[in-house]
Amino acid sequence: MVVEIIEILVLVLAIVVAFVLYKALKTATSLAINAVLGVLVLMAAKLLLGLDIAITWIAVLICAIGGIFGGACYNCVELSENSLLVTLNKQNNRREG
Repeated sequence: MVVEIIEILVLVLAIVVAFVLYKALKTATSLAINAVLGVLVLMAAKLLLGLDIAITWIAVLICAIGGIFGGACYNCVELSENSLLVTLNKQNNRREG
């Protein structure tokens, strides 16, 4: 029985494809878990702290990369942005009034 070069190449290609799929699915699974945990942090901040946070694709992407820490950082940015807007509005009202 003679094994042809094509059969060996197909076997090597199948091993490489299986390895790449394993790494991609492993990464996708961890990103999905991070995204869920991060969005839970956003929802908890929305409900418990009363923050007006819109869960957008950008927020989900930040949570997917950063997980719980990403969600917490996004909350801090939203909170500081809201505080900055309130401060700027107060200053504008003082100047006008």
